[in-house]
Amino acid sequence: RLWLQLLGDARPRSSEAIHRAMEWIKSEPRLLNQDSKSGSKLQAQMKALSDQVEHDLIVYYEKTNDLPKASEAYERYALRTKDAKAAAHAFEGAILTSLKSEDYDRAERLLKQWNQRKESAARSKDSATVLGTLLFIEGRFDRVAELFSTLGNEYRDA
Repeated sequence: RLWLQLLGDARPRSSEAIHRAMEWIKSEPRLLNQDSKSGSKLQAQMKALSDQVEHDLIVYYEKTNDLPKASEAYERYALRTKDAKAAAHAFEGAILTSLKSEDYDRAERLLKQWNQRKESAARSKDSATVLGTLLFIEGRFDRVAELFSTLGNEYRDA
């Protein structure tokens, strides 16, 4: 717990180190079992730090122009959060950073994941239209046709 606390005090500078530390802790079943037996204080601390660290990582990756990692961080948050509005923002951020880094396959996969969440599928229309336009410019006509067919079926006005 002290290790995470010390790293947490140095946020946002240490966000990547905190993320790695939490991933390591999650991979150690003996440590997690012991923590559960003693009141789950470590797990509670990790949960409290998790959203803050994810946000810090997204900001850091975008500032350093590491768009693939920013997209991954947005996606992790979108899949983890229970808040539909926050998930929609995170999916949108993940798609936009994927498009900026010209990773159209990832953007398309993220869009499909987003559409599977019923509470936020309506917001994905704009991102889908942007993705379709960029795929059209890239000359990926088979994928554009599939994407716009899906848009037409789901929204009836695309």
